Amino acid sequence: MVQTDRPIAFRQGNEEMSETEQKIGKIIAENLVDNGATLQLGIGAIPDSALAAMKQHKDLGVHTEMFSDGVIDLIDRGIINNQKKAFMPGKTVSSFAFGTKEFYKKIDNNPEFYFAPCDFTNHIDIVRRNSKMTSINSAIEIDLTGQIVSDSIGRNFFSGFGGQVDFMAASPHGFDGLGKAIIALPSRTTKGQTKIVPFLTQVRTIAV
Repeated sequence: MVQTDRPIAFRQGNEEMSETEQKIGKIIAENLVDNGATLQLGIGAIPDSALAAMKQHKDLGVHTEMFSDGVIDLIDRGIINNQKKAFMPGKTVSSFAFGTKEFYKKIDNNPEFYFAPCDFTNHIDIVRRNSKMTSINSAIEIDLTGQIVSDSIGRNFFSGFGGQVDFMAASPHGFDGLGKAIIALPSRTTKGQTKIVPFLTQVRTIAV
């Protein structure tokens, strides 16, 4: 542990979402997220766009591995109030957070937020205790058998998948029987390459 007086790393602002990402977020919010749901959200434009489209929802809660500015916006609007949560009502539960300077000021010493290690927040039996647990994540590629990859393309590492697997496994098996696990992605990349493929991108091997 090293003492330092450097300012904490912060997000410059919300990234712009494409029209496609906004449409996906709207579809998720309007068709798959119930009032009173407890949310887990991954990192990226699609989870962010889903949050942005939930401005007509009521009594949402949050139990997640991480969260950012979009959650604060819905808290300020009274949409996320954590009152309907079966587990730890009244608290936004998370392991870590990343956002703007204003975001950090909002959560600093705020008793509405409860931070715990990820072996608690991501534990399957903890996640399952939440009411209407709804997990929203994205992926890089999906094949026709339903296999999903979220961290790499072939041998090229793209991003860590964090707690996605934990929440995707736990959410549909909530104790109230009302949980959902959602994976959403555009059908094509910005360069027009399909993300829905016969089989996941393979690593090329050369026989010697």
